[in-house]
Amino acid sequence: MNQTDNQITSKSNSDALKDVQLERAVLGILLVFNRHADDICALLTPEVFTEEDHRIIFTACRSLNQRGEDIDLLSVSNEIRRTQQGLNLDYQMAQFMNIPSSGADWERQC
Repeated sequence: MNQTDNQITSKSNSDALKDVQLERAVLGILLVFNRHADDICALLTPEVFTEEDHRIIFTACRSLNQRGEDIDLLSVSNEIRRTQQGLNLDYQMAQFMNIPSSGADWERQC
């Protein structure tokens, strides 16, 4: 495990990401650049997100990823509605999709 891996593990084992903008960026990367989903879902748990909506969105993304399904706005929205009694977080997710400029944002955080 290299220094970068250690830093990520430290972040994921902390009580929370402690930066709402970082949480939004991570969720945006999951929704837009889902090729990073395996890495993100392996490193983070819902508990590291400080916002309840963020935990719900991440949990839906992780569930889809574990089942080998695509992560995109529609699939995550459907997963949230299915598991959260019809909860609609589409507006929040649409905002997150504008945050990451590229998948390199995730790679730089690592």
